[in-house]
Amino acid sequence: MDKKEECMRLKDKVAIVTGGAVGIGREMSVTMANEGADIVVIDVADNMNEVSTAVKAAGRKCMTIKADISKRADIQAAVDKAIAELGKIDILVNNAAVYPFSPFLECTDELWNKTLEVGLYGTFLCSQIVAREMVKKGYGKIINIASTQGILGIPLTAPYTAVKGAVIALTREMATELAPQE
Repeated sequence: MDKKEECMRLKDKVAIVTGGAVGIGREMSVTMANEGADIVVIDVADNMNEVSTAVKAAGRKCMTIKADISKRADIQAAVDKAIAELGKIDILVNNAAVYPFSPFLECTDELWNKTLEVGLYGTFLCSQIVAREMVKKGYGKIINIASTQGILGIPLTAPYTAVKGAVIALTREMATELAPQE
């Protein structure tokens, strides 16, 4: 084992990152790979080659799965595939979100529903499906990406603000149920 491998905090862990193809999700995927984790990117993007190449350049495995996180069957299939190919899931990063700009008085039902389906329901689905696997093996970490917008609110982002506030509350609730009990 070389000096770099000795310092890797996530050596031999397997992490799923939703919305991991671009932006913050891509950076989290690459950073965790640099720390020793194999990465499963779940995204709706058609092209995930760039993030895959970056993860593999860090010497780690990278699976890319095109899936809609607001669809239970998509997520169950993605999780099953990840476990079949990589053996386990140690970390879930719920990062996928829709960030629309719309005045509150003009926000459409479609915009509202899509934002909540991806940002809140998708976070719930991914967490529930992955947590079941984590509970079976007695270990796991779930990281939900929220925002100060979930507390403060910013004009023209009502659906996103509502989602991030709900994700904060969901995270607290999950901690009370899923954290190790002594």
